[in-house]
Amino acid sequence: MRQALAIVLTAVSSNKEAEFLSDIIAKSKYAACVNILPNISSKYMWKGELQNVNEVMLMIKTRKDYFKYLESLIKKNHSYQVPEIVCIDIPCVSDDYSNWVIDDLNVKRSE
Repeated sequence: MRQALAIVLTAVSSNKEAEFLSDIIAKSKYAACVNILPNISSKYMWKGELQNVNEVMLMIKTRKDYFKYLESLIKKNHSYQVPEIVCIDIPCVSDDYSNWVIDDLNVKRSE
């Protein structure tokens, strides 16, 4: 049976933070790829105040069973008090891409 894949999303405060966090995630080998999507406009309520901020979205391609590791890594290195960490299952994916992700993540890592 094929490994289940997922995309993990997290928004960060700046391009500098996006580069910093994406380097940590990529080097951890819990993600095959991290896309940096700049210039995201976000509106949300925080402590009773409407926030309107520019952010950068990280789109992290991984195995679903690695979510908890990524969640911990993101929380440890993120600047936000409550970072967005969303995991989306990938129900359909090309065989070639799926094989690349699985092969890339089947490495021995030090924990």
